[in-house]
Amino acid sequence: MSEHESRDTSQGDGRMFDKLAMNEIAPSITQEPSEMPKRIRWMWLVVLAVLIGVAALGFGMRQMLNMPPGEEAQQRLRTRVETTDAWQSGTVLKVQYTAGDRLRVDFSTTIQPEPTTLRKATIEVMKALMQERPDRDLFIDGFQGDRQVVSGEYRAKGKLAVAGGGLEPNIAVRVAGEPEGGIGQLVKPSGAGAPPE
Repeated sequence: MSEHESRDTSQGDGRMFDKLAMNEIAPSITQEPSEMPKRIRWMWLVVLAVLIGVAALGFGMRQMLNMPPGEEAQQRLRTRVETTDAWQSGTVLKVQYTAGDRLRVDFSTTIQPEPTTLRKATIEVMKALMQERPDRDLFIDGFQGDRQVVSGEYRAKGKLAVAGGGLEPNIAVRVAGEPEGGIGQLVKPSGAGAPPE
């Protein structure tokens, strides 16, 4: 067999195997599967960033909407509180909004009111606040000087059944010095902190 014939045979054999060989795959197709997880990761990161942004915006709006009301609302509340027995007896000296749903009440430092008196005064102030800020959960932080002596909260969606079949607003008051589990103890302390025992 001549050299020329052997070359033709080898080329012929090669052509025969060319049909069995795998087709060449374009580079973009082989790279695409490895790029998909990267794209999915970036997509999830973008979605997560958008969700965090929306949550931050919602929190910011809530904080802005819970801003203390203006001077006119402060004056209306003070006028309501001035008609209560707690104000007229000198137990309550000052009321001031610290947020849209929170009030600071300053009790007299010259008298040492009993827990029952502080509770009754807090409830009277809360009822005045409820008229000014209807359909909201409300909170009161009561102080004698720099010491917090009362925490009060009102839950707008709940009513308490009382003897005789009536319903009362869900107002809970906790006074410093009362034993744990006493009547009027808050289910959980207000955001400004519970009064010291």
